[in-house]
Amino acid sequence: MQYLFIALLALHALSAVFWAGTTFTFARLGKAPETATRQAQRGAGIGAILTGVALGALMHRGGAFGGMQMTLAIGAIAALIAFGVQVAPRIGAEKAQRIAAPLLALALVAMVVARYLG
Repeated sequence: MQYLFIALLALHALSAVFWAGTTFTFARLGKAPETATRQAQRGAGIGAILTGVALGALMHRGGAFGGMQMTLAIGAIAALIAFGVQVAPRIGAEKAQRIAAPLLALALVAMVVARYLG
């Protein structure tokens, strides 16, 4: 199980960093990503979400819902909202990046500090 956890954590971190990094970059530039980058962002978002669900199932099943779990839940909700905004067809890609960037920043901060709030 330890190797599975390490592999999931590495995949989660790599996909989340790519997703957030490209989002921050395009939000700052005020540009819409090219189609290939947008597809890669979506793939990374899906990867981050799925590995996050798997990590949550491995690490927090059946346990108490304390400060750590609450912080992780807030981060996960922020990431899900960011993903929804980025795939919403009615929002322009440029605007979606600017909306998703602070949500992903919140998600990343929550994931980093959750351990210390439990």
